[in-house]
Amino acid sequence: METFLLAQILGAIGSTAFLIGVQLKNKRSIIIFLIFNTAVWTLAMFLVGAWSGMVTNTVTLIPALYAHHINSQRGARANRSYIFAMWLLMFCCWLVTSMQLIDILALVGSSFYMFSLFQKKSNAVRKLLLINQSAWIIYDFAMQIYTGAFFGVAIFVSTLVALYRYRADKPRKRKRYYYWHHHPTHR
Repeated sequence: METFLLAQILGAIGSTAFLIGVQLKNKRSIIIFLIFNTAVWTLAMFLVGAWSGMVTNTVTLIPALYAHHINSQRGARANRSYIFAMWLLMFCCWLVTSMQLIDILALVGSSFYMFSLFQKKSNAVRKLLLINQSAWIIYDFAMQIYTGAFFGVAIFVSTLVALYRYRADKPRKRKRYYYWHHHPTHR
């Protein structure tokens, strides 16, 4: 019972980091919060015996750290063969630990999470995280990680809000620039 309660608390902490992360504008900041979220959730899943979720989360920490490293360097690009190798490793680990049909959602959620890390635009990251969260909400509920399911819904809504806030077609405030004040012919 104590480990179950601890797993719920860890889930709440990790999900809070995710909630904060998707609201940030900078992609690098988003990834930092996602790394923390993934590490905490990996421990929570270990405590409740959600092995498939724990293993896929553990494997996705490697590309998350790689994505953070790439985003901290100007002009660096992700190696596609590395991303595919990490996904293949995650898939093999999932095959070994998968015990129920519901475990496929751990693979789907982790896959979209991993692919979101290597998107160029922050909103592209958020769109893939919506799919990620949809899979994890169902998985968490089925594995009795109720804080994960509850926060998953909150994160889904928060991600939608962030997509709206940072949309590309958002009207921007323009600085007033008076042509006649600065043009050389009008002095």
